[in-house]
Amino acid sequence: MRLSQATLQGALNIGTPQYSAITGVGIPMAEPNREEFLARLETVEARAETRFVELSAKIDRVADLVATGNSALVVARSEFKNELDSVRADSKFTRWTIIIAIVTSILAGLAALWVTQSNLLAAFQINLALHQTAPTPEQPKK
Repeated sequence: MRLSQATLQGALNIGTPQYSAITGVGIPMAEPNREEFLARLETVEARAETRFVELSAKIDRVADLVATGNSALVVARSEFKNELDSVRADSKFTRWTIIIAIVTSILAGLAALWVTQSNLLAAFQINLALHQTAPTPEQPKK
C-alpha cells in the first residue's frame, strides 16, 4: 500500500508546529531524523494492516452468516411447503363439505317448494269441490 507524501506528513505530524497547552504559542518542532520517520511510517503501516485484517475477518463472518442464512432459508421454505400442503388437504375437505351442503340445501328447498305447491293445489281443489256440490243456504224470505 503506497501512501502519498502529504498523507504521510499529516499522519505523522511532520512540518506542523506543536502548540503549548500552557502558553498557547506554537513551539517549532525539530525535523525528525530518518529512524524516527521510518518508525512512524511502520506504525502507520501496522495500523493500516490491522484495520485490513479486522475488515477481512468481518467480511468472512458476514459471508458465514449469509451461508448459514441460506441453509436456514431452505429449511424454512421446506417446512412452509409441508405446512402449505397440509392446509391444501384440509381446504380440499372443507370445499367438498361446502359443496355437499349447498347441493343438499338446494334439494331441500326444492322439496319444500314442491310440497307447498302440492298442498296449495290440493286445498284449492277441495275448496272448489265443496262449493260446487254443496248448496248455498237459502235466505229466509221476508
